[in-house]
Amino acid sequence: MKKILITGCNGFIGSHMVQFYKNKGYDVYGLDIRINKGLDRNKFIECDLLNDDMSKIYKEISPDIFIHCAGNASVGKSVEYPEMDFNSNVEVLYKTLSSLSRAKINPKFIFLSTAAVYGNPLQLPILENDMTSPISPYGLHKKMCEDICYYYRKINKKNIVVVRIFSAYGEGLRKQILWDMYNKYVKNGIIELYGTGNETRDFINITDVIRAMDLIVEEDSSDLVYNIGNGEEVTIRKLALEFGKCLKIDEDKIKFNGIVKEGDPMNWKADINKIKKLGYVKKIDLEVGIKKYIDWVKKID
Repeated sequence: MKKILITGCNGFIGSHMVQFYKNKGYDVYGLDIRINKGLDRNKFIECDLLNDDMSKIYKEISPDIFIHCAGNASVGKSVEYPEMDFNSNVEVLYKTLSSLSRAKINPKFIFLSTAAVYGNPLQLPILENDMTSPISPYGLHKKMCEDICYYYRKINKKNIVVVRIFSAYGEGLRKQILWDMYNKYVKNGIIELYGTGNETRDFINITDVIRAMDLIVEEDSSDLVYNIGNGEEVTIRKLALEFGKCLKIDEDKIKFNGIVKEGDPMNWKADINKIKKLGYVKKIDLEVGIKKYIDWVKKID
């Protein structure tokens, strides 16, 4: 039975990771600032990764796989509170890798990065070796984290893989565009969104995110960076109209204000040939994923 340690185990991706690997029969440990009800108490460590010395705990658990999901994951919050974003992403990652070095263990370490490191790409689809040019504190700090990962991999010979996740969505996500649209409609009866609607993203359901990451976990590869997306460019307008259709909202209730928010890119589409070579195939179509999300959000409303 492999041991897997997941930081940020209460977050959107981290909580799905916990459930996936428990179902797969792994010995799952989780770290977060508050208790995770999905884990046995002896498998959960309540901690502050920014301030606590975790080296003894890492040594004691000695995981085979270490998935680092902890950190801020909001572009908007990073723009408003850039120092907080730096602390929760860059400083926490550096302390985590330093603690692993002091513990003298070398698990397979998966770092969750983001497509935000690309900023506004020069061409689509975006390859892993394309230029990175962040346009938000969040993207900048994740790029700094990637540099730290590269350093520890090259100099300290750590077994590190970076995954750049594109526009992940799904049940459990209490922020970003689907959450925003639902709450705006419930509160105001209309949905007003930033931008023109012609902006594009590469959406991927959380179920497919976890499946893609598991292929990387199981793969004995020397590659450092993987894109995680579906290789599909979808306009925000199309997403909003599909969302409206599922909620039976008239199209004239969905509006765009033409204002581009600071830190938001214009167009994204991932090149996913690397994860496809590992066996990745999309399972959740966008229309199905949106319906599943709406079913979930109605239950918690």
